[in-house]
Amino acid sequence: MASIYITENGTYLHKRGGKLLIDKEETTITEVPLELVENITVTNTTQISSSLITECLTKNIPIS
Repeated sequence: MASIYITENGTYLHKRGGKLLIDKEETTITEVPLELVENITVTNTTQISSSLITECLTKNIPIS
């Protein structure tokens, strides 16, 4: 399982299909299958799509 730590300002987290995508300035930095994500921790200004939040709630993936 993967713990996702977002420490850079201006990132955008969203989902496409079964993957978590992390974008910065309209460029995808990385993709992680949601089935591997254990938790998401955000430390700076980051946007998270409502569809990703809903998926995390459904899968019991904490966002802090």
